Amino acid sequence: MSSIQEETMFSQPTADLDGSLAGLRRESPQARDALSALGRLLGAALSEPPHNLTSFIGHHLRTTPSGVASVAAALRGVDEALVEVAAARLLAGAPSAVLADDAGSGSPGYQLVTVDIGEQLSAPDDLAAYLPAGEAFEFDGVLVLTWEHGAAKIALHVRRADHQAANAALAALLARARGADNFYRGKTLRVNAVDHGVRLTPMAPALADRSEIVLPAPVWAEVDANVGGLVKHGEVLATAGLGASRGLLIVGSPGVGKTALCRVIASELPPGTTILVVDAQVSSDGLGQLYESMVLLAPAAVFLDDIDLMAGDRRRGTARGALRELLTQLDGFAPTAAVLTVATTNEVAAIDPALIRAGRFDSVVEIGRPDREARAQILRRYLAPFGDIAVDRLASRTDGASGSDLREVVRRAVLEHGTEVTEAHLLDVVITGRWQPTAPTGQYL
Repeated sequence: MSSIQEETMFSQPTADLDGSLAGLRRESPQARDALSALGRLLGAALSEPPHNLTSFIGHHLRTTPSGVASVAAALRGVDEALVEVAAARLLAGAPSAVLADDAGSGSPGYQLVTVDIGEQLSAPDDLAAYLPAGEAFEFDGVLVLTWEHGAAKIALHVRRADHQAANAALAALLARARGADNFYRGKTLRVNAVDHGVRLTPMAPALADRSEIVLPAPVWAEVDANVGGLVKHGEVLATAGLGASRGLLIVGSPGVGKTALCRVIASELPPGTTILVVDAQVSSDGLGQLYESMVLLAPAAVFLDDIDLMAGDRRRGTARGALRELLTQLDGFAPTAAVLTVATTNEVAAIDPALIRAGRFDSVVEIGRPDREARAQILRRYLAPFGDIAVDRLASRTDGASGSDLREVVRRAVLEHGTEVTEAHLLDVVITGRWQPTAPTGQYL
């Protein structure tokens, strides 16, 4: 079809047909489908339905491709879900919208977005929607959500005369989605890997306090200096151009309380802080997108458990792409609001040394195995529900045990004796070593 024919079809309907089409556009999609079927039965001449995005846009805007202007924005990181939900809310206020997929020829695609704990919203992620003037915008437009080169994109197609208004409308939509309607900011979020990025899922916040964990005073002092100091003086750092970010690496053998300390840190952060618990499978691109999105989430705290599994060490040949991304993001990262990155590892030697320096992980906190006095404190806390049980001999005979080891001593005794557990029962568990799981020896096929 020539461009002249296209212009005739789109922009020169008869007056009667123009009025009829305008009336049909106000009907529901079901009514239009029924009338279309009736027309075919009666032998009416029907124009060929749109079969691609270009014709979908031209058909509904009633203009030629040369008469269409477009504004677009790429969506990365948390942007994608925020804008998809914003589009869903926009469509809810446009009852006359005509929907198709991003090719303009099929049904739109939707996905469930978790906007809060137990609350999901169906939002479009593959969409071309004609929105008549007066419902979503002041002008006729076709809103498109699509993927290009592995990245999400939103575009608004309008008649050329509406180009400036469309630019302002799309900017306002994005600003609202990222700002006032940002359902991620201030929540505790699980960060999981998905194709081309990350998925954020709201989860129950950490509820822990210092009374639940026995740690040496120097550990708490370092936490207070780094975490508490950033909370109190992050704005001062940002104003002075020193960067409102801080990295804290927590090192210690399994069971000494690294994860428990992370829960306490998360619990002590001020209300409104976004807590991000990152899965070790998140890719380098996902990490990059996450840190790029901090402007939408800060003040924020990022928790990376077992960072050696995620980043590795170039000296050992275990380095992964996430290491390079972490080095890039943490080095010179200068957010305008406080961003804390907390990582844990069982073995500091498994961490690439490039991560441990000022501007990346600025401070390293080492948690050793509890001494005799600390073991006694831990045992008293675990045994409190069972009465006043002496713990001195237990503490003396469990040298080298971690906090989780001591918890298992108590658990094993309770499993065997219930509420009647005594010091003798606990000592028997310790002496026999039943609290220590050991791998069987022998040859197995």
